[in-house]
Amino acid sequence: MQSRADERERIAASLLALPQRPGYPLLKGAAPRGETADRAAAFDTLVTELWRLFDGYGRALDDGLDSVDLVDEQARPTLLGPPVTRLSLAEAVRRMTVLYDRATALLAAAHRDWERCVARVDRAESAHLLALRQEIDDPAIAPLAERLEIVRAEIRADPLTVPGGLGTLLAELEALAARLAEAAAARAGHHARIEDLRRALARLVDLAAHLAEVRTAADAKIARPPATTVPDHAALAALIGALPPLGARARWSELATALAEAETRLGEALATAHEDRELLQGLLDRRAELRGRFDAYSAKARRLGLLEKPEVTGHRETARALLWTSPCDLRQATVALAAFSKALSPEAAP
Repeated sequence: MQSRADERERIAASLLALPQRPGYPLLKGAAPRGETADRAAAFDTLVTELWRLFDGYGRALDDGLDSVDLVDEQARPTLLGPPVTRLSLAEAVRRMTVLYDRATALLAAAHRDWERCVARVDRAESAHLLALRQEIDDPAIAPLAERLEIVRAEIRADPLTVPGGLGTLLAELEALAARLAEAAAARAGHHARIEDLRRALARLVDLAAHLAEVRTAADAKIARPPATTVPDHAALAALIGALPPLGARARWSELATALAEAETRLGEALATAHEDRELLQGLLDRRAELRGRFDAYSAKARRLGLLEKPEVTGHRETARALLWTSPCDLRQATVALAAFSKALSPEAAP
């Protein structure tokens, strides 16, 4: 009997501790609606049944009984009175355990869903505050603030239902905050960024001139050089020239967008021009390298006394003709030079 009494104390302590569990205030709040109301009703049913079982269990222990009689007050009474369910003490404990586990699972799920919802609302709140801190007028701020207030009201009434459109609102607020942060950065640093763009444009003009020179040389000296892009620095100059008026009229969002576009396009133009110049210069350097190797192989053939051999002379003349013909076919010249080199190897001797 002492063990049963100890068990009753343990069960009582668990039931009395339910209000301290996370999620309890959500299901026992004032007049919830929607999903929260449904879960609150399910939780109340479980807790009511738990206390009914516990009270019957306690009376059985007090009376020294080995069973618990539960009156089904919801059923229609018979001539013998309302239906009664009889449970052993062990069965009563098992049933209370199941009911308690279900109740605590409901609380845990409510707390988990609330935390997930609050995290998204907190992000929306933070994005809204970040947008306001930029102190830049934007027509999107007021409508989004109104929608955010509607979301707050919906959550207060039904905290366990994620409001429809919260995801879209969050994305729009974060996009607005990012756009206004970029606008604020443009407001603070547009003078320096415009000067950087002008210097970069000057580099592009110089690079384009050098590219044109290398292009002319490659067209004359290399067979079938790859096509390259001519940088449109005039269009970029016009784009940069339109930036200061935007700053003068305090059109910070437009200026931020235009600055980013100019920086991107200018960066891409510089990178493309540099790659094209390196590509064409690489072809010219390859031709010079092959000519140098030809001279080295010719000197080797002379030193070994192989220039009188017809097969060596033939390979040498083929390579020389290809390398000193403009435009030069680098692929054919490479093959011919390899044949000339092979003719000089000891394995090629008769």
